[in-house]
Amino acid sequence: MKIPAFLQRFLAGGAVLCLFTAVASAQTIPDSFAGAQVLTGSLAQAVNNNQNATTETGEPSPTGYRTLWYSWTAPASGVATVNLNGSDSFSQVLTVWLGSSLPNISLVVSGGTALTFPVAAGTVYHICTGSYYSGNYGNIEVNLSLNTSSTINTLNVIGGATTTNSVFASRVVVNTEDGSTIGYNGSSVKEALAPNSGTCPLWYVYHAPATGRLSLSLTGSASYTQDLTVWHGSQVQNLIQLIPTSTSGTASLPVVQGNDYVVCVDSYYSGNSGPIVLTFALNPNSDLNGYNLTGGAAFTNDNFSGAATLSGSSPAVVSYSTYATKQALESQTDGNNTLWFSWTAPAAGAAQVLTQGSDSFNNILSVYTGTGINNLTQVTQTNTGTASFTAVAGQTYYISFGSYYSNQSGAVVLSIYGQTGGPVTGPVLTIRNAVGVRFQTVSGRNYRLQQTQDFVHWNSLTNLISGDGSIQEFFVDTQGTPNASFRVSAQ
Repeated sequence: MKIPAFLQRFLAGGAVLCLFTAVASAQTIPDSFAGAQVLTGSLAQAVNNNQNATTETGEPSPTGYRTLWYSWTAPASGVATVNLNGSDSFSQVLTVWLGSSLPNISLVVSGGTALTFPVAAGTVYHICTGSYYSGNYGNIEVNLSLNTSSTINTLNVIGGATTTNSVFASRVVVNTEDGSTIGYNGSSVKEALAPNSGTCPLWYVYHAPATGRLSLSLTGSASYTQDLTVWHGSQVQNLIQLIPTSTSGTASLPVVQGNDYVVCVDSYYSGNSGPIVLTFALNPNSDLNGYNLTGGAAFTNDNFSGAATLSGSSPAVVSYSTYATKQALESQTDGNNTLWFSWTAPAAGAAQVLTQGSDSFNNILSVYTGTGINNLTQVTQTNTGTASFTAVAGQTYYISFGSYYSNQSGAVVLSIYGQTGGPVTGPVLTIRNAVGVRFQTVSGRNYRLQQTQDFVHWNSLTNLISGDGSIQEFFVDTQGTPNASFRVSAQ
């Protein structure tokens, strides 16, 4: 301890030495976790000497030797900085923790003698300083400041900061359209049954308050590569992955109101950890608004026998193919990571299966009739994202959605547009912008596209077209025949 200047002139006298000894012995230092010195406000400073400090039973090893403890309750959300500038010249240790008692504390951040980390309003932080070597000691100056003009302050931080969601059973629940959470994974350990590929996980569950597209972001988190993964399930050993793992710090997926989406953030590299700021942002006015989601969200339609059932003339469903596999008896032309759906046509007419709103990857749509995976008859198949066919009233159709490449998967929005009551024996002819001719074919019938200017003489513009239930489209140059008319002749 440094001797105050007004006492230095008395150092030659024994009585004064006794007086100085009495002052030193009466000095109170924050030697224990329970006796931590309280820091308050957005700016705080404390100076103590750790010569007589001890290390308590239950203190974690990263705290060092001759430890001193401080507690601080964040008055607002923001970014806090703690440093030991002004301390005596010896190696020190600085760590920050969450928890109410030893040894039940978890690491927020550590490393060096200056730390910066995001904080949540109302959360109590425990700051520990100590000597790196057991024989070193001296004055340690703790300087704390809170930046309330940071990126964190633009977020809607919900709840206090936490470390307890490092296990699946303690996952943080979010049920607002928009909100951000702050967590720390410095003490996280991956559970034995957890399916996540990284380490130091933090777990969350998003209970969708509305249907829409959910965006996830790790803006404001510590600077290291994180895995961001979305799952479904209520037990850690039975989770299914919905979309591919993201290492870019962002992810998005369509969600359906009332369903739970489990989110895990962990470290891509085993040696990394640090604060996690996870933001949930739901857009309820997304491209899902136009769908009649009678099928809701489907999570168990990996196999033909578990096909998600759609009903009505224009139903839709949201599903996810990352967890999906390919059954042994499925056709090789159906693609990979296949999902199955079933639809019973309420009436006869032209029908289309659409995948608009799905994640962007090459897919294969197949439509079948039949009663089992081993006796299916293909109605149509396409890799354009739209499958067209003529529905028969009361017929059940099985639809397979697969990815063209085995390493592609993601969210699937599958909808059916049924033109109920439409013709089933003849073509539907439409002319688009006076140059496009588009018509529905029926399996087993042949067609020709023809042109006339006098309605007496008809010229064929195509060879014989064999109908297969698909929609045919042709574009005709009308520059030289401005008064031409067209027809589709069924043979």
